[in-house]
Amino acid sequence: MLSQLRKQGLSDKCIGIVYDAIVLSKVLYALSGWGGCISLVLIDRIDASFCKAYRWKLTCTQYNFNDLLFDVDSKLFVCSKSELHCLHMLPLRSSSSQMTLRPRGHSCDAPRVVYDLI
Repeated sequence: MLSQLRKQGLSDKCIGIVYDAIVLSKVLYALSGWGGCISLVLIDRIDASFCKAYRWKLTCTQYNFNDLLFDVDSKLFVCSKSELHCLHMLPLRSSSSQMTLRPRGHSCDAPRVVYDLI
């Protein structure tokens, strides 16, 4: 679709806007929720598609999955500190876990909820 828009005379800047609106929005949707669970193979595939889009001049920005994930997580963490945010009510406590899945910019753990159904 983007190549068809280019053939019809759409400028590179406008194609970059369309790329961001369609492709990047799909990747960024709920990235904080699924970004930490994705495998390295899939991260490499996403990064490869970003590189291909940059080579084909579909976007003027070279995107990187890990950078996007860090930006989204940081923004969510800062927003959750606001009293108006729905996550503000959840108590954050210092992490006591020895297992680290990926580097974080803070030392807080998400609260754990235990259900006793019996």
